[in-house]
Amino acid sequence: MASLLEGENDSSLTRITIAGLFLSATELKEAGVKFEVKKASQCLLDLQLSGHTLRIPFFRVEDITEVIVRNLLAFEQCHCINESYLADYIAVLDFLINTDKDVDLLIKNGIIENWLGDSNAVAKMFNDLGVNIMYPDFNVQYSLIFQRLNAFCARPWNKKVATLRRDYCNTPWKMVASIAGIFLLVLTVVQTVFSILQGVH
Repeated sequence: MASLLEGENDSSLTRITIAGLFLSATELKEAGVKFEVKKASQCLLDLQLSGHTLRIPFFRVEDITEVIVRNLLAFEQCHCINESYLADYIAVLDFLINTDKDVDLLIKNGIIENWLGDSNAVAKMFNDLGVNIMYPDFNVQYSLIFQRLNAFCARPWNKKVATLRRDYCNTPWKMVASIAGIFLLVLTVVQTVFSILQGVH
């Protein structure tokens, strides 16, 4: 990661090179990261991290979005050889979005407006946009944001919370079953304590 922040002079960065920086939106949420739409933002590329809240400007996805973005990426790659503002931003969305669940999470938080009607189609679009793109000097601000997010997610307590949410609370039925199990465990402990106290007296 240090080499990424310092820049690699011998070659441009690829999608695989920077992949290790990012967790998906659902993985971040499981660890306690919150997502909010960045209101009144004048720039689509302006991501902001406050505490453990990641703010992302509003993005509408419609039928023509992929064509427009591909043309802008092609222009940037051909004529802005040392800059990759849009490519960096698309890379961030690409890594945040792996599945339809990631898309649904961003929709729920008002960050993405889906006019395609299919969350899988949105996920595929962003994943396809990130293929074969070169990053001459990946955005340092984005790198630092995700360094901080990764450090937050790597804290032992946050990792345990993420594991609990993933394994025991990822569906309503599992959550109910987990709560019921905890409740029964507490009742068992209380009953045991009372039995011991009665035996003593």
